[in-house]
Amino acid sequence: MTEAEFLEVTDLADGFDWVWPHYLPRMAEFIQEMEAAGPLTPAIVQAVRRLDEFEEKQYEGGSPPKTFLWPLFRSQFGFSTDVPGWSTRPQRSRHARRGTPCDVAARFRR
Repeated sequence: MTEAEFLEVTDLADGFDWVWPHYLPRMAEFIQEMEAAGPLTPAIVQAVRRLDEFEEKQYEGGSPPKTFLWPLFRSQFGFSTDVPGWSTRPQRSRHARRGTPCDVAARFRR
């Protein structure tokens, strides 16, 4: 799936309310494939945020599994560095590119 196709399918998420148990895991697979190919672009990160919101909506009143949180942590565009007092820096290594979780160094700034 290309980035443009992924963005298009993500924009249609609200139309998949009735098949969300199949839609969300498949979208997570696509995100993993894109991460393996290289860092996520800012447009993909925004789409991942929308998927996270869609997942939260499906679990209204319950506890969602937070399927899309780790891709945000691993992305350099996942969290704004403009938020005072908080910054995240994904530490990428060749091991992270092979599918093992990458280390995320977070530090509190004063």
